[in-house]
Amino acid sequence: MKIVFIQVSISGSLSTDAMEPLAFAVLKGLTPKNHEIIFYDDRVEHVPLKLDCDLVAISVETYSAKRAYKLATIYRNQNIKVILGGYHPTFMPEEALEYADCIIIGEAENLWANVLDDFKNGALKTIYESNEKPDISNVYYDESVYIGKRYNKITPVQYSRGCKFSCEFCSSNAFHGIGVRYRKIDCVINEIFRRNLKFVVFVDDNFFCNRENTVKLLKALIPLKIKWVCQISLDITSDDEVLKLMVQSGCIAVLVGFESLNNANLMQMKKVANIAHNDYYAAVKKLYYYGIMIYGAFILGYDMDTEDTFNECLEFASKNNLLLANFNPLMVMPGTKLYARLKSEGRMIYDKWWLEPDFHYGDAMFIPKNMTPQQLRDGCYRNRILYNTYKNIFKRCLMNRINIKHLEIFLAANLINRRELTNKQGRFL
Repeated sequence: MKIVFIQVSISGSLSTDAMEPLAFAVLKGLTPKNHEIIFYDDRVEHVPLKLDCDLVAISVETYSAKRAYKLATIYRNQNIKVILGGYHPTFMPEEALEYADCIIIGEAENLWANVLDDFKNGALKTIYESNEKPDISNVYYDESVYIGKRYNKITPVQYSRGCKFSCEFCSSNAFHGIGVRYRKIDCVINEIFRRNLKFVVFVDDNFFCNRENTVKLLKALIPLKIKWVCQISLDITSDDEVLKLMVQSGCIAVLVGFESLNNANLMQMKKVANIAHNDYYAAVKKLYYYGIMIYGAFILGYDMDTEDTFNECLEFASKNNLLLANFNPLMVMPGTKLYARLKSEGRMIYDKWWLEPDFHYGDAMFIPKNMTPQQLRDGCYRNRILYNTYKNIFKRCLMNRINIKHLEIFLAANLINRRELTNKQGRFL
């Protein structure tokens, strides 16, 4: 059997910051060797519209749904069976089935073998869904699927799936379920060693979900002498032992979801760690004390935000000379508690913004309480532009000894980020 895997981009546009999509390394590892696999990544290469294969499997995120549906329709018109999987088909199964022969709901590890067997026997079902979350302790990633592709020099590695928190705006909890599952530490270490990786990003939703597991992994990373980054919750800033081990094992930067400077907003979004550790300046100071750069993420458009909020967030990020800062308009994703709430309140501009012909990347998806949708869109874009002027980039570098210490990485990250934000803003989906 000849199978084509496709990672879809937004509107089919190429990107300069794409990382290896781990889902397809997992699928390749689960596929028997007697099947031929061809992988196309729409973000780094042009995907052919004419295919010679038996089966196409496409990973669909909400931002790329329109593009995925377009490709799926083209291939089905060639009498090729199309399978859609990922976050978006999981949360919008009836919609996805309009464009596919089959959808996979949730994670694929427990399902993929059945999909292939059923297809081989001419009995492909329309929906595959497992009642149990897969055991990922020994999950194998076959990275040969990436051969010939040009990706970001930082390589994604996964240790866990899931998060101990359940923020209103986040779809991870709805997709991965309650609780956190872990790969065996030996598997993670062997993957890094086997691939001779030097610069790693742990793509876990929260690197600090289980202190005991985190400490064990950090100690195992030390002999590898790599550099790495991850996403954390603010509770980690109160744990000096873990912070020391992070630095000793090669951590140079963390992504912190500050989200909002307003405590009422944090309460509404159920950002528990931020409510408990709401002295952001102290948290930043602690991370800088240990020599860790900070990528700060902010969500704008929650109910207590006004036009003044844009300046407040920009000032905080600039004053603290963050490595990077992302000023996001609140993204209302299907499957989240936020989507359900705003829809019930009648505040969605479009029920399905991802299919709207007039929707652009960066547009507001809903009606904020204290500003117009246009003010939300323009305020976020203004902050992104101002924070990433050449003058501000060099100021943030020179005024922060941690950024200077990692000068090459700091400049590369900022220049790529500056290029991508201007390329994406206003793009049709």
